[in-house]
Amino acid sequence: MKHEATTGKFDMRNSKLEQRGGTWADPRRRACQSAGTAHAHGADSRILANAPTVPQRRACQGVFVALTAFCFASCSLTKPVSDPATRHVLDPAIPYRAGAASQPALAVARPSLPSYLDRQQLVTRGAGGEVRVLDNHLWSEPLDSGIARVLAANLSRLTGSTAILPVGNFITLDYSALVEMRVERFDPDPSGNLVLECAWKKQPVSGADTPFKSFRAEVPVDPSKAPMTGRIAAMNEALARLAREMARGL
Repeated sequence: MKHEATTGKFDMRNSKLEQRGGTWADPRRRACQSAGTAHAHGADSRILANAPTVPQRRACQGVFVALTAFCFASCSLTKPVSDPATRHVLDPAIPYRAGAASQPALAVARPSLPSYLDRQQLVTRGAGGEVRVLDNHLWSEPLDSGIARVLAANLSRLTGSTAILPVGNFITLDYSALVEMRVERFDPDPSGNLVLECAWKKQPVSGADTPFKSFRAEVPVDPSKAPMTGRIAAMNEALARLAREMARGL
């Protein structure tokens, strides 16, 4: 009877063991298992809490797309851009000859220009007074500097003097007179002639003020040349005629 009672108690423990998953219901083991499960759930909760939300993921995607577009735009902006403009420069029309004289010693000042001419672009005036700015035809230097440079070179070749220079080329006051000029017009007219209208004077460094002298030249623009090539050649010739007029009064 005692054996049967013991056996019955053992069977009851076995049934309880089977109900609890095949292990003895040790309180300490259950506590460890509970703590491990709680720790795992806590770690999962922290991971989920730190994970980016849907708006955050969308914001990151937007930033990535914007940076990608910026990189492509930067690559396109750094590509070389073609410049369709043609640049022009005035040249002396008086034939070159080597100078050896030190007189006359003249400084050629940059002339004053009308506002419509004092720009980098070449301009053309129409019959009705309209002005067309030629954005594809530019001066390589300021027009007033080019006029002074060419005028000084023409005068130097006509007189044989090596002391005729633009005023900015003099380091000290080594000239005896200053050539001043006021340009009123220096562009083609509707008939196709290049017109130079100006006033000039040779002002001694020391002495009384001298009056201005008027000058006008009309030079036909060669129609057989390209429009701007013929125009620049006519401008060079007009400055050569002005230099001859000045040289007679030196």
